[in-house]
Amino acid sequence: MEALTSAESLGVEGANGTLNSADRQAIAQEIQGIQQQVMQLANTSYNGQYLFAGTATTTQPYVADPTSASGVTYNGNNNINSVEISEGQAMPINLPGSQLFSNTGNDVFQALQDLYNALQNNGDVSSATTEVQNALNYVTTQRTFYGSSLSRLNTAQTFLNSEQLQLSTSEGDLVDVDIAKAVTDLAQTETTQTALLSAGAKISQLNLFDYLPQ
Repeated sequence: MEALTSAESLGVEGANGTLNSADRQAIAQEIQGIQQQVMQLANTSYNGQYLFAGTATTTQPYVADPTSASGVTYNGNNNINSVEISEGQAMPINLPGSQLFSNTGNDVFQALQDLYNALQNNGDVSSATTEVQNALNYVTTQRTFYGSSLSRLNTAQTFLNSEQLQLSTSEGDLVDVDIAKAVTDLAQTETTQTALLSAGAKISQLNLFDYLPQ
């Protein structure tokens, strides 16, 4: 989470009493760059579907909104998508942005906006920096969802690979089990795994803010 860690470090720097207003303004512009990049990540799509919009996968979840206290509006919903990876076995595959990025009390966008405002207006930069730190800690804990889901998918994929092999080599099994369905289940599992990896990777890209001015 180097992005939010960088924001936290910038906040600590901005709280330094030796800085003048121009210095804080410059730091505020760096925070604004982080805000924009995080929104791009939160609007990531995969195969034409937004990963962090809940079940409203065709709706862009976040849009810039200068009238909002956080600087953005969330247009997705709070639901979690799930898929059936084998008969009778379904699993969740995403976290909505309302839970991951803009959860009440741990809102990444609100924290960054508060830090930006504090730097711009010579406000309480220290408190805003603590808010960013809390948001960072929260997002870090939420990432365990993707690790757990991928573990379940790997287990299911191993089982389906084994089942497909058995069906392909045992003529007797073909009488009782639909090989086409087994192949479909395996394909669904692999597609879901790819989507989860994409979502997890995008969250991890909160680390990749090398564009920040040195």
